[in-house]
Parts: sequence; structure tokens; C-alpha cells
Amino acid sequence: MVKLLDINGVLLKHTLSWWVHEHESIYIRQHLVRLSILDVCVCLGLNAVGVDVEFNNVVCGVIKSLFEHEPITIHDIVNRIYFYLQSDDDDDNDNVDNVCRLYLLLCFALLYFPRTFRTVTNMPFRLLDNLDNLNQYNWSRSIYSFLVEGFNHAYHTLRQDQNMSAITVAGLVAILQVFII
Repeated sequence: MVKLLDINGVLLKHTLSWWVHEHESIYIRQHLVRLSILDVCVCLGLNAVGVDVEFNNVVCGVIKSLFEHEPITIHDIVNRIYFYLQSDDDDDNDNVDNVCRLYLLLCFALLYFPRTFRTVTNMPFRLLDNLDNLNQYNWSRSIYSFLVEGFNHAYHTLRQDQNMSAITVAGLVAILQVFII
């Protein structure tokens, strides 16, 4: 079920080699082209203004109550979504809200804040308690910051000639592929 999103590996390595981490920019034809929060906003159609997104180190809030165990994996989230969709529970409003929370958590873990490990940690769990307030947050800034941090880490790994066969970047690297092309 879970398959990592593939990005062109050659393009990723070249982009990393052109990355100027001090300026959060890519060196293209003698020019520094800065990757910005607005690029993320345009690529994903998300808010570029609002309150900073707060990440929680541990599972908490309503999300914690939806699972019997920790750590949570992508497979656990998908199974809980199926559970609620097949449930004959009389409290449909809570089920709909919980499916929305779980779906958003799945989007966070797979699309917006993807990581290379299997468990779902350090996510904005508590924000999913109130679904009506999600539009108040600056999602573009959070995704941008997460991507730049992941790209800086991968850049240093590449520069130190560590793990040349499998470069991994935490973050939504597909934005870079759209940005460069």
C-alpha cells in the first residue's frame, strides 16, 4: 500500500549539487534562484499567511484517542479510516470528523511532511482537534521550512560523500521538481 513518491533521482542529485543552503536557493545558469514560501503556496494552493503550525513530538489530542497503541504507522491510519467507513455507529457526525482527521493526518504523513521512517511522529496532531480552524494556519511556511531543512540535511550528506547510492530528502521534494522544470 505505502509506496514512496518517486522523484527523478538524477534531477534530485543535480539539484542538491546546485543547492546554496545559505540562501535557500538553487544555482541555475550563473543565477541564484530562491525557493520561497510563495512557490510552495502556488504549487500546492495553500495559505501563505496565518498562524505558525505547531508540531507535537508525541501523539496527542483526539488523534491519540483513535488508536489503541503507539507508535502509529501509515498502515494503522488507513485501517482506522476503513474501520470508520464500515462502522454502523449511530454517531455519524463524530465518524465523519474522525475520518477527516485521519485523512488529513495521512496527507500530512505522506504528502506535506513525509519522512523516511515508518512511524508517524512529530506532526501537528493537536491542530486536528478543531477541523474548523485549520484555515487559520500558514501551511505553506510549514511545508517550506520542513522541505528546506530536509534539503539542507541531504545537501550536507551529498557534500560529505555519505550514502551516494540512496539520497533521501524529508519533505515534499515534488515541489522542487515542479520548481526546476
